[in-house]
Amino acid sequence: MSSKLQSCSCDSRQEIRKVNADKATNARIRRRRTKKGRKANEGMTAAIILIAFIITAAGVAFVILTMGSTLQQQLSATGQQALQQASSAMQNFIHTQK
Repeated sequence: MSSKLQSCSCDSRQEIRKVNADKATNARIRRRRTKKGRKANEGMTAAIILIAFIITAAGVAFVILTMGSTLQQQLSATGQQALQQASSAMQNFIHTQK
């Protein structure tokens, strides 16, 4: 009878060892998953920030290009007005000299 108890206790010890080993393995797997999860979250955060920078840069570039186009049109109109004023002043000067 004692041999049966010893074999039983030995089996239960092995089962306990297996359970503990499984727990340790599961804990390792959970730690790995957590690290991978953190890395994935960091990667997603970096991607979102990168996209935000790209969208912001595109918006700023659009504003600058639009402003440049508007200023060019205004400068062209101002140049034409200045040319007309200068030519009318020259014509007035020539007519007054005659």
